[in-house]
Amino acid sequence: MLVIDDLLKEFRSRTLNTEDDVKLYAYSDIFSPIQKKYAPNTIFQSERTFVKGGRADGTIANLVIEYKKYNHFGKQKGEHEALFGREQNKRDSGLYQYILNSIVGNEINDSILDTFGIGFDGNEWIFARFTKAIDKKKIDLTRTRFEGIYNNTEIECPYEFTWKKLSFRDGLEQLILLFNSTEKTKISKESLSAVFNPKNPKISKGIMTIYKIMDSQLLLDGNQRTKTLYYEWDRTFGAMFGKEEQETEFNETSESIRKLYGVQDLIDIDSKLFLFSTQTYFNIFLKLLIDSFINKMINPALVNNFKPNWSDIISLFEGRNTKNSEIISNFFEIHYYEWFTYLYDKSDTSEMLKIIQDIYVMLNNFDLATYKLRPESVQDVLQEIYMTLIPDQIRHLLGEYFSPDWIVEHSLDRVKYFGELNKKIIDPTCGSGAFVIQALKRTIQSEANSINFEKAKIISNNIVGFDLNPISAVSAKANYILTLLSSVEEKFSDFPSPLSIPIYISDSVLSPIVYSEEDRETFKAQTSVGDFIIPKFESFEEGSKFLDDISYSIEKDRPFSVFESLVLNKLKLSETQSRAVAEMYEDMIRYHRSAQDSFWGRILKNSFAPVMLKQKFDFVVGNPPWIAWKSMSKIYREGTLEVWKSYGIFEKNAYDKKTTHDDFGMAVTYVSLDQYLKENGKMYFLLPWTFLKSTKGGEGFRKFSITRNKQQFL
Repeated sequence: MLVIDDLLKEFRSRTLNTEDDVKLYAYSDIFSPIQKKYAPNTIFQSERTFVKGGRADGTIANLVIEYKKYNHFGKQKGEHEALFGREQNKRDSGLYQYILNSIVGNEINDSILDTFGIGFDGNEWIFARFTKAIDKKKIDLTRTRFEGIYNNTEIECPYEFTWKKLSFRDGLEQLILLFNSTEKTKISKESLSAVFNPKNPKISKGIMTIYKIMDSQLLLDGNQRTKTLYYEWDRTFGAMFGKEEQETEFNETSESIRKLYGVQDLIDIDSKLFLFSTQTYFNIFLKLLIDSFINKMINPALVNNFKPNWSDIISLFEGRNTKNSEIISNFFEIHYYEWFTYLYDKSDTSEMLKIIQDIYVMLNNFDLATYKLRPESVQDVLQEIYMTLIPDQIRHLLGEYFSPDWIVEHSLDRVKYFGELNKKIIDPTCGSGAFVIQALKRTIQSEANSINFEKAKIISNNIVGFDLNPISAVSAKANYILTLLSSVEEKFSDFPSPLSIPIYISDSVLSPIVYSEEDRETFKAQTSVGDFIIPKFESFEEGSKFLDDISYSIEKDRPFSVFESLVLNKLKLSETQSRAVAEMYEDMIRYHRSAQDSFWGRILKNSFAPVMLKQKFDFVVGNPPWIAWKSMSKIYREGTLEVWKSYGIFEKNAYDKKTTHDDFGMAVTYVSLDQYLKENGKMYFLLPWTFLKSTKGGEGFRKFSITRNKQQFL
């Protein structure tokens, strides 16, 4: 691996009297070794002459270089010369002109965003580029070939020229990122989905292999922890769409799976298990993507060509003492899809290991620093992959109709959310995070596209998302990390504490109503292994830490007396709450001993976030799932029935009829107005037009008032 400190030492041993000295040794000691290591197939061109636009000191791929004499950037005049040329010489050019003259074609278009300008004076670096602007900006065409093309010295375009000055060492890290990107594929919806799709044999084989492994694990002699995680997923998310013995549309999707993945008719397909397997594969992809991204940001010189062994995988997916967990506290952790980490020393391990290693190799072909280098290009790149992996029929039954960027932007404009740092906004059914990402982008843009750790912490308290679909929540969390961290200027290694990403796998309808109102001091958490009675805490942070602490203590096989002295005695709990904790701890110990495990604290932390957060928001936005009441399973209809009835959404006894046309989005709307929106706050949901015009459903919705248990609130 190329070591940055070695480059520094070698170059700083040189005597730099003139600009030519800087140029000579910068190439021999810095540019040449970096090119050989990270961009061996590119050509370094010295003294490239542009048509009416001066002569650049060097170019390579999409990089243009300008040298100045030693320490010339210590003066503002020196910076200006590197960027715009010498004012006294009307034919002299700088990075500004070189970038304009690098545009492909004879019009100024988005290709202006592809070229980076690099200035170097032997001590400091300047990195310059054009970025997308909110409004049109004046572009000076003087001393460029476009002066003659447009017959004008300036035009207005939606681009603005930006630059930053970096120290020697920080500049080297940025330079390596740029060189590394020249031979990598930029991350985009199109580029990722072109590789990660069912037509790729490695992808389809990987998912089918996971399906077969999981199918075998659900047999009598399968791993108990693996089975417990699947059954809990089935109880929470899967049960919404019915058990196999129930006649729901979800159980009629096997043919669409066969068609998409080329599965033979002779092979039985359990649609729900296949969905779980596909989501497991996608979860592995997401975790490896974020792992690679964070590692690249921590160490730009890292060449990620190693293949993880099984112990590496366990550490990564369980968040055990990894660098990543020091940056983000709640992304790498045991949840439903990490079941395979419990197959250690099993015959299935080698197959899972091969799948994970293959994903690592495929990801290594992409420029993982895309967003860091081009933060304005941030988009939801992940929903496109998910859409290719899951048959349309299944996604539509799940109510997953993804929101295009333009309608998300329109929605935020309508509520007048422009990214104010201290304003709180939530999407209670966030999916893969379309509304959350745009809110993040607006906030980052309002902070001049550069934020520090403290601002990142404020943002992560104020921009929140819930989703019942676990894989959607993981996707949203991954998008959140890519968007937020790409704009943080501080080094990740300098973070005083990990950031927590406020995306939670949670039912935003059930949790705040059913669970929060049972008891003043506690609430009951139902799981596939039994019920837990959990204290209500004053803040989410307190509740979250408590559940993390209890999980850790269970993993360490601590007796309750030790947990009590280390954790419980520091909390202000009532007698009722303390008694509930003692019972909860003993239950968890028992489950842990029977291999039903210690992960419950982390699962409960997510599931009951709406209860524990206790927040109201300035803005509530989103696109709730479009799921008809009749399409949901009997279990979920019965579980949410009291919510519907308490708000008077149903007319008469419509809930008794399988033919009712009432939609789940109605309940989401009323609960969100009641539970999440501040007084005088603003809300904007994308809802079916039938809510307003249908004669077969929606009458209760159209009263447009919050009435709960016959008490009027709004």
